Amino acid sequence: MRAADSAPDTIRRLASGCDGIITRSKLPDDVFAAAPRVRARLARGRSTFARYLDHARRGAEMARNDGASERVVRLIARHHQRPVTEDERLLARADREALP
Repeated sequence: MRAADSAPDTIRRLASGCDGIITRSKLPDDVFAAAPRVRARLARGRSTFARYLDHARRGAEMARNDGASERVVRLIARHHQRPVTEDERLLARADREALP
C-alpha cells in the first residue's frame, strides 16, 4: 500500500493493520501504538532495535531474577506505559525532569 502523503495521521491510519512499514519519511513517535503488529515483529530477536523495544520487559525479568521487589519489577516493566499508580506517576515525573 502506498500512502498519498507522509502526514503522521496518514501513516498511523495505514500502519494500523500492517506487519511491516517501509518509509522514506519520519515515522510518527507513536506509530507503534497504531501498529502493534509492526512493534511485535521488530521487538523479536537480538538486534539493537529489538533490545530497545523490549528493554522494559527484559529489565523487569533481570530485576526479578536478581531478587528485586515486585514493586520495583512492576515499575521497570511499565516505565514506558501510561502511569496508573502513584509510584508510576512519580517515576514518569522523575524521567521528565531528568531530561535536559
